[in-house]
Amino acid sequence: MKRYKKVAIPLSLCPDSALIIRWGAKVARLAGTQQVTFVHPMDIGDIPEKAKEKYPWLAAPLGEQAIMEMKAAVEKHWDGPADTQIGYR
Repeated sequence: MKRYKKVAIPLSLCPDSALIIRWGAKVARLAGTQQVTFVHPMDIGDIPEKAKEKYPWLAAPLGEQAIMEMKAAVEKHWDGPADTQIGYR
């Protein structure tokens, strides 16, 4: 298999995320990957001020919440090489 030093893996944080994480771990093992970055694509757009007042949780930094959820899922399902550097975006 080709050697991929850096790999980006998209995570939508849906029920299938466990399969994607395990697949990424397998690729990392087979390819000798040094760095894996899990990416959660999101577009929050502009939230109207009235909506933020009524639903304050909408104003919270969603990127931080997504990263926390990704970390929890990866810690639970990652079985790739221990020396692989893991990042989140």
